[in-house]
Amino acid sequence: MTKQLLKIGSKNSILMVASLSILFSLMSCETVVDNLIDNIGNNHQQNNYTSRYMGNWVGTYTGAESGNVTFKVSKDGTIYGNYGTADEIIVGSVLDDGGLLSVLSVNSGFHLYGNLNQNSGTWKKGDKTGTWTFKKQ
Repeated sequence: MTKQLLKIGSKNSILMVASLSILFSLMSCETVVDNLIDNIGNNHQQNNYTSRYMGNWVGTYTGAESGNVTFKVSKDGTIYGNYGTADEIIVGSVLDDGGLLSVLSVNSGFHLYGNLNQNSGTWKKGDKTGTWTFKKQ
């Protein structure tokens, strides 16, 4: 009798685990579908989005080092340009409010901080720091 209870209990346990697995799978599928729908909506919004900072920008940086900076802001707010005498590449993006987001040179660690609305900010490269000014062409 005890062996039969264990067998029945085992079958019920297996059925319960299988049922829970199916339930979690269905919930996961629903989450995946929801995420896909959200991403499609975001992509449509991005396709219609144009950064108000789009265009060519030029400026200078001064402080522990000094030089010129030129970059282009693309339609989606991506920044791509050069700085310094070696024309090192900088990349990043600009937010809707003009704030710079992760604008840096991967090679040298040169980082730009600030806001394009104010046309100024700070920079940092290791222990060296300074300020910058930009204007849209």
